[in-house]
Amino acid sequence: MRIVSGLLLALSFLTRLVPAKPADEKSLAGSLSWFCPAGLILGLIMILPGVLGLAGGYPFVQAWMVVGIGFYLTRGLHWDGWADVWDGWASQAKKDKFWVVVKDSNVGAFGVIGLILGLGGQLVLVGEVIRAGEWAMIVWAVILGRFGAVALAWWGKGYPRPGLGSAFLDGAGPMAFLNNFLVLLIFATFFISVYQALISLVLLGLGVFSLYTLGRRNNGINGDFLGSAVIWGELSGLLAFVLVQF
Repeated sequence: MRIVSGLLLALSFLTRLVPAKPADEKSLAGSLSWFCPAGLILGLIMILPGVLGLAGGYPFVQAWMVVGIGFYLTRGLHWDGWADVWDGWASQAKKDKFWVVVKDSNVGAFGVIGLILGLGGQLVLVGEVIRAGEWAMIVWAVILGRFGAVALAWWGKGYPRPGLGSAFLDGAGPMAFLNNFLVLLIFATFFISVYQALISLVLLGLGVFSLYTLGRRNNGINGDFLGSAVIWGELSGLLAFVLVQF
């Protein structure tokens, strides 16, 4: 029951697949262990229409469907953080002024640029993956994105900011990291190549390091940073497929 409740709570926070329900900070912290399993379920649902043949022969239509389903099922949760961090980073503000920019409910020009590059990049990369018939890479990218949030939460435990993000940083212990990494490892073992996995992890590491450095410089890592790690991880997994082709 504890396993089921943890997974359901992760799904309720990360997606629409389970109705949102109130939870205390301890429960939220515990749900971090189930981010990658939640990503696996989400990724499988995202590719299902295409795998069943809907819009077959039109890879970029199918890519648009995959990206759209993912956006809908996550409520755009991680993209909001992605845009906020782009605004904060590009503003070159420091410390408290940085957080004023990040927490501003209005999206700035750089946030819009980040959304265009991120969503456009996903659309193009997913289209290339589908054209090659490598549907498993899409699921891998979704799992990898959630692992990126876990990795950043673990690395950035010393820099919590007030809000929900701090609960996940509290839950980022060795077992949470190991549980998620095992899901990542098992999926990679059966469905993608060693080179794809290694390149994905290198790209993910670069992004997580950059986010950690930005957070440390400005005295905090919050949910916006974790959401950005999710998006970066998804892009890393998809880009790895393209880079392996060279």
